[in-house]
Amino acid sequence: MDNEAKIKQLQSYDFRKLVEDSLIGILLIEGSEIIYRNAKAAEIFGDVDLTDILFECSYVHPDDCRIVADTAEIISKGLSEPIDLEFSFYSKDEEQLKWVSCRISNLPIADKDLLMIETLDLTVRKQLEKAVRLKDRVYTLGRLTAGIAHQIRSPLSGVNIYLDILKKKLRELGGKKEDEAAIDKIELATQKIEDSINKLMHFAKTGATIQMSVNINTAIREVLKISETSLKPAGIEVRLNLDKNLPAFTGDSDTIERVIMNLIINAKDAMESIEGEKLLEISTYSEGGKIIIRVADSGPGIPNNIRESIFQPFFSTKQSGTGIGLSLNYTAITEYGGKITVGTSAYGGAEFNVILPVKEESQQDG
Repeated sequence: MDNEAKIKQLQSYDFRKLVEDSLIGILLIEGSEIIYRNAKAAEIFGDVDLTDILFECSYVHPDDCRIVADTAEIISKGLSEPIDLEFSFYSKDEEQLKWVSCRISNLPIADKDLLMIETLDLTVRKQLEKAVRLKDRVYTLGRLTAGIAHQIRSPLSGVNIYLDILKKKLRELGGKKEDEAAIDKIELATQKIEDSINKLMHFAKTGATIQMSVNINTAIREVLKISETSLKPAGIEVRLNLDKNLPAFTGDSDTIERVIMNLIINAKDAMESIEGEKLLEISTYSEGGKIIIRVADSGPGIPNNIRESIFQPFFSTKQSGTGIGLSLNYTAITEYGGKITVGTSAYGGAEFNVILPVKEESQQDG
């Protein structure tokens, strides 16, 4: 077949199918209206209108509003050449954050000047990059904090020894009860320091080394036995919805209990200042070869603009918080090949989902 015949054959081909089946999202905009988008673009943007993003900065992550607004201004003056734009945006329910890369160019058709926008979904790549950065940061900070913790622990042990000697001497000399009470307060303070050091030492550890069969539902119940003494006085109602047929998880029960405990403490702290019903719901279920532990509360929730930061080491929304707890949780769960997600609960508060991989094990007894 000669070249002329090949060209004629191509001219008879319906290129719309190529566009519709493309792995790149393609949209055509006339004025401020989308007149076409292919299947991939529909998958990427869902029910979010790209023109709302470009021309009104709706749904755009606060960090990217400036660059989107600047791009809209360039478009309004007329494009002389294609421009590239990378930004992140929220779904309409504000539960999902996506990253995209767009190339925007003029597409003159007949007497119309259309905008053609080619879009790549960068969400998976960005999430992987974020996970790698966080793991590197946790490892570096972990080594640093291990050294600091060791330097504090040694003199602290001496302080505790001398406090014990002082208390015994005080009793021998018939000291006042208020003096002994003062020593008790100092010992309590040193114990809090010791607890913080233990957290720092755990923060320094990497690798999920213990591998044993863990009954997730039992771990939750054990944690609630300990937490009950603080949840009831705070007026918090606990609701359990545990799947009796949950698959077994292979890992470390202490690690799982620490993660659950931290999420419960965070939920309790978040609901302390609210009025009305205080609910804490803990659910378990399995889906797609994963175990999901869901901890939901009726507190004020977590704003969208900080959800990407809450797992960063030393980031905290509490005035007295260390910002270590959620970082420890995230690191521990990712070491098992799992992940933790955050969203809005059915009660309007925060919802954390701990997602754990399942190995081929027998089911655990509820």
